[in-house]
Amino acid sequence: VEEVFQYALTAALLVTMLNKNTAFLSPERAVAGLPGKLRPVKPGMEVEDKVLHYIGGLILRHLAQLVGNAHAVTELLEGEDGDVQQVRLATGIYPSASMMNHSCIPTIINSFTGPKLVVRAVSTVKAGMEVTNCYGPHYRRHTYVERQEMLSNQYMFRCLCKACTDQKERTYLERFKAYQCKKCKGAVVNNKCEECGEAWEKVSDDQFDSFYAMIESDQDADIETLKKAEKILSTMLFCHNQTLARVRDRLARAEADRGEYGAALVYLRQAMETTAARFGSDSIEFGHELLKLTDVLVALHGDGGVDVKTVNIVDG
Repeated sequence: VEEVFQYALTAALLVTMLNKNTAFLSPERAVAGLPGKLRPVKPGMEVEDKVLHYIGGLILRHLAQLVGNAHAVTELLEGEDGDVQQVRLATGIYPSASMMNHSCIPTIINSFTGPKLVVRAVSTVKAGMEVTNCYGPHYRRHTYVERQEMLSNQYMFRCLCKACTDQKERTYLERFKAYQCKKCKGAVVNNKCEECGEAWEKVSDDQFDSFYAMIESDQDADIETLKKAEKILSTMLFCHNQTLARVRDRLARAEADRGEYGAALVYLRQAMETTAARFGSDSIEFGHELLKLTDVLVALHGDGGVDVKTVNIVDG
């Protein structure tokens, strides 16, 4: 109800602006040769209420259609600190792209060249297969519950794609918070290893709990403490646990800050493997990591530490 009120209010404001500040609804007010200049409203030039209501209704209808059919026009922008972000520039209607149904595991990805929407396949699309888009909630970025809630609130449907119906896929993100199976080193989800099926029960460890809390709360720590934390956490957490990746990223930054680019490269590669495993090696998140890798490799090459010819990229 609140959203509908906001759309109605926006439509009312727009039709009022059209009526009072433009000649769109009353062309006789326009002054030839002076764009934007309007003649005063004289008797007989007023726009009838029924016309205003009709135009306002059309605007309201199109605003409501934008919610479910529009595409956000985006662009990658680099900030002064070197951080690259996807920035929303506008909203556009692309009728052909709007015909594609949603999937939390889409077969295509959208990008923009100016206002032009470019659609590229991210997986093999065989003859007869449905081409699907992602309306926002993606299985690599949002939990099953979050996706269903977002889609229900904005698009009024319940998703039944593989990521939402397959029980293992539903818990996809849980593996990046998982502990390590002692038997096969697989991800433990819901107290059971996803790989070998071995049951698992957490054993209390004060040192582990202390380091885990330190990294999760982003507490300041010197490089030796971070190294100790990484060593302890890596014995109990799944190799792609996001907390483990976070401490390795901090170590890579700390080593680079003190000029130890070779050591920074080791930690950075480990963190990148987790990013690729979670988001994919064609993701914007992995692109951020590539920028870090490039900076370290350039510094390492300039420092005389290595002759950089090729870079092996991990594949998610």
